[in-house]
Amino acid sequence: MRRDFSMAKTRNTAALSLQRRNEIKKWLLEEKTLTVAALSNRFNVTYETIRRDLEILEKEGFLKKVYGGAALNERVQNKVDFSTLVELFSESKQLIAKKAAQFIRENDCIFLDSSTTAYHLAAEITDSNLTVMSNSLKVLSKLSEYPSINVTGVGGTLDRINYSFLGASACAQLANFHLDKAFISCSALDMTYGLSDKYEEVGILHKTVMKNSNEVFLIVDHTKFNKVAFSIFENFEKVKAIITDQKPSVAWCNFLAENDILCY
Repeated sequence: MRRDFSMAKTRNTAALSLQRRNEIKKWLLEEKTLTVAALSNRFNVTYETIRRDLEILEKEGFLKKVYGGAALNERVQNKVDFSTLVELFSESKQLIAKKAAQFIRENDCIFLDSSTTAYHLAAEITDSNLTVMSNSLKVLSKLSEYPSINVTGVGGTLDRINYSFLGASACAQLANFHLDKAFISCSALDMTYGLSDKYEEVGILHKTVMKNSNEVFLIVDHTKFNKVAFSIFENFEKVKAIITDQKPSVAWCNFLAENDILCY
């Protein structure tokens, strides 16, 4: 009996380990880089357990270990299509999208960025009379099917991984438009450094959008808080609200209240 119990426990442990590594894969596909500390906190396991997981995934060729964490293998990244990214953590993204849709009014002129959360938001507004500007090829394609929506695309250099238009020409075009509301994501939020993104081109474009919008809504999940990414592009001054999937910490709630930023 003891032997059978021990074998069952071992099988359960192995199954949980496999499930955790699959979740690490999903998260890494979304974030591109992750720290051991963040993974340990998310899965409530020790640093050593996470390091073992990363060693296994590195042997599989999925990632490369870096100081303090791991980075997605570029060959894997280049093979991931947009539909896969849309499905990652889709429940959280759909929750954020449904919340965000409540702030959109008939005849609004809005901007949707190239994040997968913005793509989910596009699916929530198909019955509305709106003008939608976006630098996302996928968002533009989706909304083009609905005649009640006036669709304006932002041109520029196409990022074939994220199906987004970026670069100087995209920013120059955006500078000529004024928007009622902008719904954008970012890689990281920090009380001191503000908003930042993994990619400089994305940060520059978002900064332009924020400058030319009456109201800015950040659509970010809970994993983006207390982080700083490579390109710091703006502070919280222009942010009207943060729409997320989990209530932030008390410290964040206090910070947002002090800066007159709503949180949903």
